[in-house]
Amino acid sequence: MNRPLNIKDRIVIIAWSALPWLRVHVRDPVVEVVQRHAPLPLLLRRLEPLGDGWYRVPIWQAGVHLSRRLGGKAWTEEDLVQIVDGRATAVGWIENGKIESEAL
Repeated sequence: MNRPLNIKDRIVIIAWSALPWLRVHVRDPVVEVVQRHAPLPLLLRRLEPLGDGWYRVPIWQAGVHLSRRLGGKAWTEEDLVQIVDGRATAVGWIENGKIESEAL
């Protein structure tokens, strides 16, 4: 049975319709700009330090932040990256308990 919408129902419908638009056109671009221009220490706090400039990407969101801030490849969970002087210089993997690497 259809009934006419009252003003409260119309506001709820408009609010729920606006949320995806706000996410795509406001939140996502702002987050991208902030991550691109965030200070390097802020990025390094999101990564897990392993020593000698090596860091492990603990979650995919930190990998996205790393990609936006330092450019280059798309980083995913469990990737190892060496950061020297604010630049990603090598990608690594653990083999026999040691970090093996390849220059970027």
